[in-house]
Amino acid sequence: MPSTPAPTARLLLPRPALSACVFAGVERDTRGTALTDAQRFNHYPASPMAVISWIFHGTLHMVEQGAAVPVLGSPLPPLILSGPQSRPTTSWSPGPVHALSVGFCPEALPRLAGIAVESVMDRHAALDTAVSGPLLDACRAVLENGDAEPFTT
Repeated sequence: MPSTPAPTARLLLPRPALSACVFAGVERDTRGTALTDAQRFNHYPASPMAVISWIFHGTLHMVEQGAAVPVLGSPLPPLILSGPQSRPTTSWSPGPVHALSVGFCPEALPRLAGIAVESVMDRHAALDTAVSGPLLDACRAVLENGDAEPFTT
C-alpha cells in the first residue's frame, strides 16, 4: 500500500481567550515534500482581515497582480503585516517553506497595533515598519520560537 504524503498545511484555531481578535491561523510547511512549481503558489482571498505572517524557513515572494505570466516581487521579510485586501493575492516560494499566517478581526488591529486599518489596506509591509510595542515583541517571540507549536507563545 502506498504511503500517504504528510499534509503540507493545517488550520489553527485560537484559544478562546484570543478568539475576540484572532480569526484563525494557517500554517504551511513544505520541507521534505517534493512540489511542482505550480504547487508552490499560495492563494489568499480578498478579506477584511489584517494578517501577520511569519516565515520560519525558506523564501516567499508576492506575485505581482495583472501580469499574464506570474512576475515575482522581492523576497518578503520574515515578519510581514498584510492589510485587508480588496482583491485576491498570491505568493510563491522557490523552494521549501515553513510559514504561518494569522488573520486578525478587522476591529482588533487598531486596538492591538494602534494603527488604522485604512493605512495598511492592500499593502504588505515588514511588521517592524508598521507596528511597535507589545504586539511586535510577541510576534518576534513567535519567530524566535521557530518550529515549536504556533499559538503557544
